[in-house]
Amino acid sequence: MFLGLYTVYQNSSSPHRLFDRVASFFTYGSIALGVGFSLFDYGGVTSFSQILEMGVMVGFLLGSYLLAKNNRTGWLFFMLMNGSMAALMLVQQKPLLAVQQIVSLSFVTYGFWVSRKIKPLKSIC
Repeated sequence: MFLGLYTVYQNSSSPHRLFDRVASFFTYGSIALGVGFSLFDYGGVTSFSQILEMGVMVGFLLGSYLLAKNNRTGWLFFMLMNGSMAALMLVQQKPLLAVQQIVSLSFVTYGFWVSRKIKPLKSIC
């Protein structure tokens, strides 16, 4: 998040190189530690809710990091986060919280849609 704030504050299209490397180190390190600890603690992948929890973690960390770098793929990871959290709330019998996540998912989907309109994907051909 600090990377995104710094990039916006500097009014730059690309983040500062050192700050980007530090943010990248902490993002990917946190993902590795989180997934690794989950696998260690549960003795592997043992439940559907564990997969959803990892989806929430990866979605939030990578989504934040990529959006801070002005990469709209971050929106897709935020969709993963909100979708995983909504499913997790349903599994845990908390429908009101699931509805809140679905509403959040609609805002994230709209953000992705707007980002595609502003800067369309380049054709490979």
